[in-house]
Amino acid sequence: MNNNVNQKAELCPVCGEDVLQVVNGSMPFEYQGQTTALEQLSSTCDCCGSEIATAAQSKANLRAATAFKKQVDGFLAGAEIRDFRKRFDLTQEVCALLFGGGEVAFSRYESDTVYQSAPMDRLIRLCIHDPKNILELSKQSAVELSKETRHQIQMEADKRFMSVVQEAFFAFAPKSPQSSKGASANEDVFERYAAGDMVPAVSKFVPAEVIGAAA
Repeated sequence: MNNNVNQKAELCPVCGEDVLQVVNGSMPFEYQGQTTALEQLSSTCDCCGSEIATAAQSKANLRAATAFKKQVDGFLAGAEIRDFRKRFDLTQEVCALLFGGGEVAFSRYESDTVYQSAPMDRLIRLCIHDPKNILELSKQSAVELSKETRHQIQMEADKRFMSVVQEAFFAFAPKSPQSSKGASANEDVFERYAAGDMVPAVSKFVPAEVIGAAA
């Protein structure tokens, strides 16, 4: 478990005589029929022998359990949600407005402090699968997106379109001998299209429904 627990020395709250010593351990944790060795943080006092978990350690232990539950249920992990948000230059505040859930919802999802609902998980996955859904959420919620976010969404859409077109070229273009450059004619056709030299000829190789699906 990668935790960010502040390990500052704390006096034992039981006896107040000695500084607590951090202990890293593990314990079996079962959820939905699956078991794991969950890392657990705690502290001990050499003076009175008390073993406790500080507030910060309790939060870290809870996050570890929540992360395992997400994994078992097939939900997005906190790190995956954070990567999605940062990839499109979205702040946690903007995400809360777009997706709902409250002002600090995304902060808690990303830290695995709380478990996002199944509808929320599906909604985020839809935006990961097709970033254009972020634009639709923006319209529906009347939330203005930054230029950086719109630019990144457009870049993702362009990459998706070019990938579909490339696959279509290789699938539908007639097989030809190797060109003088050493690449197949199909690859040469795609390179010319990508450079903007063959836009009018796309329909010859790519069915209209394929182009429409990629747009």
